[in-house]
Amino acid sequence: MNIDDIKGLKDKIYEIEGLLELAQLREDKIPELEPLIVSRIKTLLDSGETPEEQQEETPVEPQEEISVEPQFEPQSEQRVSAPAEKQGIPEKVEDAVAQEFRRPKLDKPAFCLNDRFRFKRELFSNSDAEFSSAMNAVAAMDSYDEAEEYFIGELGWNEENPEVIGFMEIIRGYFES
Repeated sequence: MNIDDIKGLKDKIYEIEGLLELAQLREDKIPELEPLIVSRIKTLLDSGETPEEQQEETPVEPQEEISVEPQFEPQSEQRVSAPAEKQGIPEKVEDAVAQEFRRPKLDKPAFCLNDRFRFKRELFSNSDAEFSSAMNAVAAMDSYDEAEEYFIGELGWNEENPEVIGFMEIIRGYFES
């Protein structure tokens, strides 16, 4: 594995992460996103050599052991759609994707990295502290209407501003999930 292989692998993983984030924020788009996510995961699994094949070709000197914790654990044997065998996708991957779609409500609204930077820059004067404070305030609220009153009413945001509209759509998704 060389640096270009690593960059390509990271790009594929980032794409999958972005699709999962979008699915999490826009539940209404899950039926459209699910086949894309599953196909990207399959492509990722099918690309290149397996770690066993690589190890046979290029022995690596043992170094400090690195522990990687999984981000989520499948808790059931439920399936997303058609059986994995029919789609040619390993069952473990399909179960993990299905579990990701059934995650419980988050403590705070989730923003993808690009949105976080954009909204922080455009709506929070590029202040991490202001953005974090607002997310903590939203987490303590009981409804979208309360959040809307806070941002539009108390903070005086222009509800016709495209940045405000996009931000409030994510906040609405948080309360509807």
